[in-house]
Amino acid sequence: MKCIFFAIITVISLNSYCQTTFDVFNYTEPKEWKKEIKGSMVSYTITDDKKGSYCIISLYANTTGKETLQASFDNEWQELVATNLGVTTKPQCSKGENLNDWETMTGFALFEFNGGKSGAILSTFSNSGKAASMLIVFNDQAYQPDVDIFSKKLSLGKPDAISASNGTGALSDYEFTLPPGFSKTVKDNEIVLSAVLTDQHVPMIISVLPMQPSSGNLETDMNTIFFSVFKGWNNYNHWSASFPATKKGTTTNGYNYILEYRDIQQTDNSESLLSAAVLLVQVNNQVAVFAGSYKQMSAALWSNLVEHLKDQYIYLLHSISFKNYKPNPVPISILGKWSAMSSSTGSFYEFYSNGTFSWSGGTSFKTRYNDTYDKVTITTRANDGKWSLKGNELTLYHNTTKKTSNYKLRLYSDKNLDGTWMKRLGWFSMYEGGGFGELSFSPDKN
Repeated sequence: MKCIFFAIITVISLNSYCQTTFDVFNYTEPKEWKKEIKGSMVSYTITDDKKGSYCIISLYANTTGKETLQASFDNEWQELVATNLGVTTKPQCSKGENLNDWETMTGFALFEFNGGKSGAILSTFSNSGKAASMLIVFNDQAYQPDVDIFSKKLSLGKPDAISASNGTGALSDYEFTLPPGFSKTVKDNEIVLSAVLTDQHVPMIISVLPMQPSSGNLETDMNTIFFSVFKGWNNYNHWSASFPATKKGTTTNGYNYILEYRDIQQTDNSESLLSAAVLLVQVNNQVAVFAGSYKQMSAALWSNLVEHLKDQYIYLLHSISFKNYKPNPVPISILGKWSAMSSSTGSFYEFYSNGTFSWSGGTSFKTRYNDTYDKVTITTRANDGKWSLKGNELTLYHNTTKKTSNYKLRLYSDKNLDGTWMKRLGWFSMYEGGGFGELSFSPDKN
């Protein structure tokens, strides 16, 4: 088995004809091998039941590396080989040639498995504080030709804060309208939407990533995918907001989705902060993936920036569609009472079956009256008119102002701290000058 080890060290090389991408890896998939994607890993397996032989090639997405290549390799070996496989033998190690600025170290060890000998080969790649690995586990040298071909066609791209895992849905299937102020860059395995907030001077990035296999449950998919996308990060508990904030519902065009916001920090660098969000949209048996983030230098900016991030995703939710999958939009009913309230304002609608509506609203202003009391001023207004709903497009005609307003509606739910869900109805509108916004209404039970 050692001959395979030395062969692999010498054949991994940079090339330009790879056809498949996973995270930073570019490669050609081995034919007739079983493929499996689990979070931040993709694996290929071949077995021969008659001979009792097997070979598994696994690629692990990049994460935060250690101070040196050796330290990164030791950490990956401990986690992927010693812990997962129970290998106690120390590996024979050799440093390989750099691949597109990635330093390379490979180690090999034999171990007992199912009454026979197996071998484990781990190659760890280090670049710009990131580490990614390939693990090959086998018990028969007959698989060496396939392993050699796979290794020769393996190359690595540049490490990014966001990992783009490979899926089967083509990026060309995604259709959406850019949020105002954003630009788009199309890469081989990622579409990058970017903008800079003029009020905060903070760059924002939304990465549109290849689709991933779905479990059929969007909450389960989110639990698996969020930290495989933001690998090497974990939750940051900010004093002013409770996270994660999770929302699920149906887009304007009828796609089921789940959206989650988190404050996160790098596992090995508590000062490196991101305001992050992942949007998953159900597309047949896959989920489309949108991953957005603000890079933060101060936790004091968090609350404001999270709101900006929410705005951009709301804009996308009202335009997302996919070329090869057109669901039937979910019928929306608005009959009855709806309310939208904050600490100082309230808006209340009631829609009647005869096509008319009534509206009332109020705003309160609190000013200091003296050292003991506050003076509260409340302003109320009312209106009525006619309404019509075509699909998800709501038109209101206001009798008082003689003006018409138009909205696009979407159904969704907010997840409460106790795990229950609160029904919402989003009213989205574009303003003069290119601005946009969405009002969030809840069913009024009073």
